[in-house]
Order: sequence, then C-alpha cells, then structure tokens
Amino acid sequence: MSAKLIMAKLATDVPQLYGAQTQLRTLQRKLKKWRNERAKKLIYGDAAVEPAGHSTVAPLGGHCGVKPSQVGYNFTSNISL
Repeated sequence: MSAKLIMAKLATDVPQLYGAQTQLRTLQRKLKKWRNERAKKLIYGDAAVEPAGHSTVAPLGGHCGVKPSQVGYNFTSNISL
C-alpha cells in the first residue's frame, strides 16, 4: 500500500485533518523508514532494529562491524571468446 493511498483514505475518513493532504511527503518518509525497519526485522530478527540515533554504518567505511578486508569477492565467468 502506497503513502498516497493511505493519505487518500485519511483524507476521506478525517477530512478536517487530512483533507488538504499537505502531509503526504512526511507520510512517505515515515512509511519508508517503517518499511526499512520491518525488512531488517524480518531478515535479521529483533537484533536488527536499532534505537533512534544509532547507525549500522561503522566509521572508516566498515559496515555492521565487518571490515572491508574481511569481505571476499570471487568473480568467475563461463564466457569463452
């Protein structure tokens, strides 16, 4: 369900508060944040949801405590020329 549909439903149900739909962008940002948190929770469980103001991005380019040197890449190709 998109933020536009939610806002349209709110405008219909409570026109005195949401009739002008001036808070659509705010709703879009809140919905994006909520979906991101829900996705992390579904993938990683309760430990993935962080308190407000915290970030999973570590200083110096690491991510979630993983150093770039710990990540290996293996690129292979089955293309023959």
